[in-house]
Amino acid sequence: MIVVIRDIDDATYNAEYLQSSGVPAIPLAILSFSALELKNEVFDKSYQALIYTSKHAIVENNSLYSLPVWCVGNATGAAAKKAGYKNILVPSDNARSMADVMVHKIKADDGPLLWLSGADIAFDIASYVSSTKLQVKRVINYQMKPISQLPDWFVDLVRTGTITGILVLSKRSFDCFSSLMISKNIWDYHKKWYLFTFDKIPFGTTDTSSFLGCIKSQTSNIDDLFKHIKDWYSIINKPR
Repeated sequence: MIVVIRDIDDATYNAEYLQSSGVPAIPLAILSFSALELKNEVFDKSYQALIYTSKHAIVENNSLYSLPVWCVGNATGAAAKKAGYKNILVPSDNARSMADVMVHKIKADDGPLLWLSGADIAFDIASYVSSTKLQVKRVINYQMKPISQLPDWFVDLVRTGTITGILVLSKRSFDCFSSLMISKNIWDYHKKWYLFTFDKIPFGTTDTSSFLGCIKSQTSNIDDLFKHIKDWYSIINKPR
């Protein structure tokens, strides 16, 4: 069984997808979403485009729907479309690659871009493009708070030895999860698990070396990672 650790909505969605593919999986909410109020003056300035690096940051605002929207990944793009945006651009599934495209495609003289994001980011687009003429204003409109303790049902499940893998898509989720496992004196169980993740997540050697195995997607694409998981599952369950 694979444990998907994310916020509850994404973890449930990913776990249900794996289950539909024949891979046993369960969601575990490690982070909880908390919206932050935006000040009205944020929308007073004239922007040439929006940036969304997460679907959690997407806002429904009539004054923004006509703007081009640069989104990281298809999931964010789909969420923006559902919210009412029309001109959606998804050039990449990671922020740095998208920033490189933006620098070459966007005319700085047309005005600044508004980047709505969470409090924690994996890559700072505004800082990255600061050496160019492109102006990016970052505004934080949500945060993900870590849970304070693991649920009893999960602790009991770990001790049964039925977990064989864990899907991790952010370093923060991993750090929170491992700390909670250590506090319950059950961290050693992970030595019999496989870790499924993205290659670009900045894990240290000590973070991953004690897992039974580590399978990564080089593209940071969730569909590609799911393919790796399904291939792995079919191999370990292949009749001998």
